Amino acid sequence: ANKEPEPLTEWVHTFEVTVLVNEDNACAICRGVDSSIGLSKAGLDVPMLLLPLDLAPLVAGDKAVSVSAALSSTELVQNPWNVTNFTVEVTPSQPLLTPSLETRLNPLSVTIVAAEDLPDHQQYTLMGTWKDGANPRTQTNVQLRELCKPAFCRYSFMKPAPPPAKKRRTAPKEPEEGEEAEPEPEPEPEEEAQGQNTDWTKTVETHSMPQDKKVRFKHKKVYMAGLMHPDDLIHHLKTSPLEVELHDRDHIPAPTAKDMGE
Repeated sequence: ANKEPEPLTEWVHTFEVTVLVNEDNACAICRGVDSSIGLSKAGLDVPMLLLPLDLAPLVAGDKAVSVSAALSSTELVQNPWNVTNFTVEVTPSQPLLTPSLETRLNPLSVTIVAAEDLPDHQQYTLMGTWKDGANPRTQTNVQLRELCKPAFCRYSFMKPAPPPAKKRRTAPKEPEEGEEAEPEPEPEPEEEAQGQNTDWTKTVETHSMPQDKKVRFKHKKVYMAGLMHPDDLIHHLKTSPLEVELHDRDHIPAPTAKDMGE
């Protein structure tokens, strides 16, 4: 008897496109402009799957970026396709930045690799004792995944300096009898807003991952150090440590009556 062909579990297709990267769109990519790629089906207006795709690491010199998702919520896991995963990988054939543009922009990367040695407490049993380390106030990672939002990191880099104090305008001296009035002083030209081209201060959040003893983020954010004032950047790196917040116990809010449709 002829054997039935094995179900398809991986489908690979390569697309080749030509793009021109200049200073403006390189900065736009690194400023966190939302970009995504979708998996669509003919005849449907809404994509079956939408994946966020961050191209900023390519600007910083990475050789490739990829994003993956499970297809368990789509019809592609069924016959005749039986495809369980969807992965998009972008691999440039040459560096995105020319040598002169790389020198001018001077990409600076901040990478959150992983959070390690996170607590995973023993599950508390009713009428149990604390001798075994089981505390009714602590929760296992399995419980955290059920009760809390997935873990993520948050930080801010190069917080903006406070705006300079405005100079007070003094009223002109009232003229005495027979004297001409002093002309109104011309308003001083407003200084160009600092950071117009260097506003990289937006709060950064990594993607979310399930709670575990070691959570791997591998999240990279790219800043254009060449567009920052060197004195400001050096002062910030010397005096302001990078503070990273790990959010792994943000509780999922209870549904309201509005959410329940009441």
